[in-house]
Amino acid sequence: MQIVAAVRAANGLPAARAARAAHRAAFAAARGIDPAMPWLVVAAMMRPGDKRASYEALAAALAQLRDRAWHLLVAGDGDARPAVTAVLEAAAPGRVTLLGALDAATLAATCAAGDLFVWPAVNEAYGMSMLEAQAAGLPVVAGGDRGVADVVAQGEGGLIVSSRDAPGFAAAIARLLDDPAARAGLARSAALRVHREHGLDTAAARLAAVRSAKTWGTVCFVGEGGDVTLDVSRDMLRKQLTLVGSWTFSAMGMGECARFVAERRIPLARLITHRFKLDQAAEAYRLFDTQTTGKGVFVF
Repeated sequence: MQIVAAVRAANGLPAARAARAAHRAAFAAARGIDPAMPWLVVAAMMRPGDKRASYEALAAALAQLRDRAWHLLVAGDGDARPAVTAVLEAAAPGRVTLLGALDAATLAATCAAGDLFVWPAVNEAYGMSMLEAQAAGLPVVAGGDRGVADVVAQGEGGLIVSSRDAPGFAAAIARLLDDPAARAGLARSAALRVHREHGLDTAAARLAAVRSAKTWGTVCFVGEGGDVTLDVSRDMLRKQLTLVGSWTFSAMGMGECARFVAERRIPLARLITHRFKLDQAAEAYRLFDTQTTGKGVFVF
């Protein structure tokens, strides 16, 4: 986690995000790309195997989006560049700009200038580029293989679909191309989530909670994501600490849940087993504490 945060800080990603308009204007002038249309961004090495398979999956999806305005910026290089170039140009003639390998600062500026990061992530173990894209304020459309869910939160950092589902991947990109407001909302929540869950301050706070607890104490980590490094002997065993976690839904996740219920016309009476008014909060929390029910709060 500390390595991730250090890389993000060194790359200047938060600063690049703040200067988005300037980066976009400079990039448009230098590359001759229309700044009025959405820019899709990819940052990945071009090598045989899973990376090439990801580029091929992306090309298959983009070929289904020729009726929309967009331009693809590709940061990366490698032995498979000729094959990758051919498949992307065949899928999107005249819509692809190959940038080659970029240094950290230029990559941060490119991400900040873009509108949407797109990457099928075939067999992706972690997805550092997707984490950095979100830190720069880019929502992500990604394939759902392996470690992607560790760095992209569905409905908060972007949209996750099957890496091999070209129509589904195309539909996810189209959804955000067609809805600038949703895209902007995801951009904000993606950047906030990365800062909150993958920043040094979060790790430090969790570690401080563990080290400030008394012997035989209990420490609770609330919410998803993030990493923390502990000295097991010093921090846990010698103090006989109990470490528990409390999983929570993000606001974006709650919105997705509400849409799921509404779109499928699921009667709320089938979902809600108990109802409480605000002055019955203590009673409600006693029930929640039994962990025999789910819990939700609706404010009118």
